[in-house]
Amino acid sequence: MRNNSSKFRKIKRPLYLPFNSFPSIDEIFRQSKPDGQISNTDKDIRETIREHCVNSYKKNDIDRSCTKTLLDSIRDSTPINCDSLKGEIKREEVVQAIHQLNVGKSPGPDGLPTEFYQLSIEEVLHLLTSMLNEGLNKGVMADSFYEGVLNLLYKKGDRSCIDNYRHLTLMNTDYKILAKIINNRLSSVLEKIIVKEQTCAVKGRYMWDNLSTLRELSYSGQKDFFIVGLDQKKAFDYISRDYLWAAMEAYGLPKSFIDMVKCLYMKSSVKINVNGVLTKSFQVERGVKQGCPLSSALYVLAISPLIKSINSDIKITGIPLGQSCLVKSIAYADDITVYRDICLCLYSSENFNKEFIKKKKKRERHGDNDRQEEEKKKHF
Repeated sequence: MRNNSSKFRKIKRPLYLPFNSFPSIDEIFRQSKPDGQISNTDKDIRETIREHCVNSYKKNDIDRSCTKTLLDSIRDSTPINCDSLKGEIKREEVVQAIHQLNVGKSPGPDGLPTEFYQLSIEEVLHLLTSMLNEGLNKGVMADSFYEGVLNLLYKKGDRSCIDNYRHLTLMNTDYKILAKIINNRLSSVLEKIIVKEQTCAVKGRYMWDNLSTLRELSYSGQKDFFIVGLDQKKAFDYISRDYLWAAMEAYGLPKSFIDMVKCLYMKSSVKINVNGVLTKSFQVERGVKQGCPLSSALYVLAISPLIKSINSDIKITGIPLGQSCLVKSIAYADDITVYRDICLCLYSSENFNKEFIKKKKKRERHGDNDRQEEEKKKHF
């Protein structure tokens, strides 16, 4: 490779950012301890966070019967042309992906940022394209390809509660290039298979569409309806990959393309950055990575069957908007808003309250019986 030192002088920032550039975590509540113990030494904080993340990212089993029932709604969809998803990766796709990646971002463990690939694209293009195609043909890439650094970004609430931190994974740029190539291919068919109510990750759809719909309903003069907001906890982190593969198959996506995505997730080895020090690595066995160019598209593939089920539920009446439009739900990624007639809501709430009170009284009776049994045992 020719001397490219003059090229890299164009980069106005360090090629490698230190891990201690992220905000520090001073203490973490050790959730596994019943006494509510607080970890406040560096070592204890690292061990507590790693233990929590290892448990959070363990593989989650899915109910095959329920999965089949949910996905049956999308199996009946009109077949789509998937030719754009097939075939080996071309050099043009690699060049496009490299130029599409954002600059000024923290690199992965290898320290090579997007700018490195953009400035040396002529030198690395052939080698990178060959490497990606060879790995896809084998079904697995080199171990270093899957390595990442997980960073905890504080959101809101108690700083000592680990659930109040967002997980952001820094991945190597070669990983992000492959993810971007797959995303570019997938984006050509997403509009045809994702329900129109979902505006995330689909070309030509925007979050502003949802806000416009909400505004139109608010000013339509209708008052007798409820707006219910659904927000999935740890949405990207808790996705079952087995369910995701099943959903992609149900959409009718080619096996070769699904295998390409599986290769991207074949191994997921991460270390956690805690106050500038990395923990021991562990395997991530579920979820899609926040920070990956493909994650949003994979998530909307996974959540779309739920939105379709909501729309087909006769108990959810929706709200008429204009002469021919009925709005039942809108969604942006995991933020789903459901619209329902107030009369049905009141009827359902009344039934729910009756059932809740009935079960509460039943539990109280059982509790009284248990206490009486304990008292009898004490006397003997």
